[in-house]
Amino acid sequence: MSRPQVSIDRLTPRRVHAEPRESMNCKSCRKRKIKCNRLRPSCEACKVFQCACIYDAVPKKRGPKTDVLEALLKRVDGLEKRLQEDSPISPTSATSPVKSMDQQLLPSASTSFQFPPAPHGFPPPPQSQPPQQHRLPDAMLDTYFARLHGKPYWILDETATRQRHQHGQLPVHLSMSIYALTLRYTTPNPPQGSLEYARQARRLVDIDNPSIEGTQSLLLLCHTFFAYGCGKTAYMVLANAVSMTLALDLYREAPAALPAAEREMRRRLFWTVYVMDRFLTCGSKRPCLIADHSIVLRLPGTGSEAGEWFNPVGPNIHYSPDRRKGPGGPALLVDITRILGVTHRYLAAGGVKGDSHFPWHALSNLSKIRQELDLWAAGTQDLFASIETLFGHPESTLLLLSKLIYHLVHCLLYRPFLPIDLVELRGTGQHQSWQIEATTLCFSHANAIAELVELARHAPRIEWPALVAYCVCTAGTVHVHGVHYHGREGEVFASSADFLAREMHQLSWLRQYWAGVQHQREMLQSISGCHAELVRTMAARPVRFAPVFHLEDFLDRYPGLAVDGAHLRLVDGDEPLPLDRPDFSNRLMYPPASTLPSQGRGSISFQPSPTWPQPELALPEGSLGFSPGVSNSPAAFLSDPFAAPTPPAQPQYATFPFEATPGGPALTPDAPSQGSSSATATGTAAGGAATGEGEKDPFLSLLEQLAENEHSQGGPSELDFFLGEGLDMVMPEVEVENP
Repeated sequence: MSRPQVSIDRLTPRRVHAEPRESMNCKSCRKRKIKCNRLRPSCEACKVFQCACIYDAVPKKRGPKTDVLEALLKRVDGLEKRLQEDSPISPTSATSPVKSMDQQLLPSASTSFQFPPAPHGFPPPPQSQPPQQHRLPDAMLDTYFARLHGKPYWILDETATRQRHQHGQLPVHLSMSIYALTLRYTTPNPPQGSLEYARQARRLVDIDNPSIEGTQSLLLLCHTFFAYGCGKTAYMVLANAVSMTLALDLYREAPAALPAAEREMRRRLFWTVYVMDRFLTCGSKRPCLIADHSIVLRLPGTGSEAGEWFNPVGPNIHYSPDRRKGPGGPALLVDITRILGVTHRYLAAGGVKGDSHFPWHALSNLSKIRQELDLWAAGTQDLFASIETLFGHPESTLLLLSKLIYHLVHCLLYRPFLPIDLVELRGTGQHQSWQIEATTLCFSHANAIAELVELARHAPRIEWPALVAYCVCTAGTVHVHGVHYHGREGEVFASSADFLAREMHQLSWLRQYWAGVQHQREMLQSISGCHAELVRTMAARPVRFAPVFHLEDFLDRYPGLAVDGAHLRLVDGDEPLPLDRPDFSNRLMYPPASTLPSQGRGSISFQPSPTWPQPELALPEGSLGFSPGVSNSPAAFLSDPFAAPTPPAQPQYATFPFEATPGGPALTPDAPSQGSSSATATGTAAGGAATGEGEKDPFLSLLEQLAENEHSQGGPSELDFFLGEGLDMVMPEVEVENP
């Protein structure tokens, strides 16, 4: 039933006010918070209150709503994406709405960045040349695969990347990422434009659309930003790469329908992300971004054979008598990196204080990590049979880094138990005998790190990952303790001053290539000064014992020291360090890549830099003589960062296989140390603290001497304090296990 129509003349007419009105309330009504009828010249309320009616409010302009702006931004992004995808490939078109690839690689007009000169890059070509020539230079791609690929990171697949590069199908952000990273390896003084390339490439990566190419670009950019000292940016870029990796299911085995080469490429890309994740969290309290138990993937294969399935609790490396079936270099690095991640979680949880057992107990977390290290070393003994085998291997950089991580984990585990003074190791208790062994192992592995890095500097195939600086710095913190130890000649800590001087020089040398490791050298200098002050403070006390079993972190022994012990600090440097230092003038980090052909890996001839000395892998006697002019004073190796001693004639601790005590006494805790009471020095084995037959315990001799002094002088002496309250300081503050 239809409604009756109403005539328009029956509607209520709209009342029209003739009086002018304001758009905002008057000042008096706003102050009283009452309704205002906004009449002029005075509203009704102001007439009632008999006050002045002032209209001074200005209406605010209403802008577009948030959803309107978001829709507009999405539309602009979509148009820009279509503009990039619809780039014409015909060189005959008169006008092109899209820039050529060379123009896309150029920074925006607001920056003053210029292309590098012709010997090191590609100049803007004439307009008459076809657009397909405006692409990443072949020399840059050759340099990347000759210098960076697989040393130690496998980010790109060489065959697929070269094919796509020849057909002009490489994404712009990937080309810019390769160029930004490789430019540092082809010029003695990388221009600031390299960092600008990296920033523009990061803006071009669409992190909302995960892809293999996007993940590869982010990994390359992470290295570039860290090389310029932008640690915070590098960490955030890696976090985006990890997110893409998880979104692409790279942590799980790919379907069998995919080609074998593509499956292996996906595996190696994931393991690169995994290794970088562990490296960039070393030394910090940050958790790793990828959990071991979430990985369902095979290890990197060797040749045409696929690797074994990854075991999150290890071991993943097994000994094989057949060298042809032994583990490959990438698998070795993955497994030792897994152990490094386990060590990181152990230390972040409080170390020995967060453990459920004593560190010398077989069920303690420290003992379990030590067992995994022993299994890894047993499975790699063929690859590390000798120094010649290591530095002559095609994957020498990868193997060297794996070996350095092996020594690094030992240093990280045992470094918290280093005594400030060797007098702390006197006694026959179980904790003291274990601490003697821990101190010996810690110094042996720290010495091996310093010797390996020094030997590798003279090898032609070695590249330098940034983690090497963290290994050197960790070894330096161990040698800081040994500088203040007094013992016999030839003991494991006897050459600590020389090793520390060498490590300071190595960090100065490495920071020219990786500005992100600058804080490692600064931290080592700070720890050296704080430790010297701590030794002086303890020397002034009657009883100088500082138990270390109750500390959660190694740096807790230095009260008031505010340093970041992480390998990567979440800080972006203001400006990169210049390379034109006195020790590195006119010296390239790598040889120029202009002679490298673009014909694949097989035709690339690797020649070492002419400024490097040709190595002698046999290491004859006297070929690497050690300078005797290094003082034992800490100021000697902190004053001149470029005056470093030469390596020793024969490596004593970088042995293959590794031996914790390569000849001579391992540790003599009973030797006179920093003004302690004189006692008969007896060598104590690393595995126990029992003295030999016919020898008297020097600790008991000290007590007898104190007792004689007490009887001769009369009254209480240091013996009462030593046997009373002083003993509470000797024993570690740990809970006793219930049987």
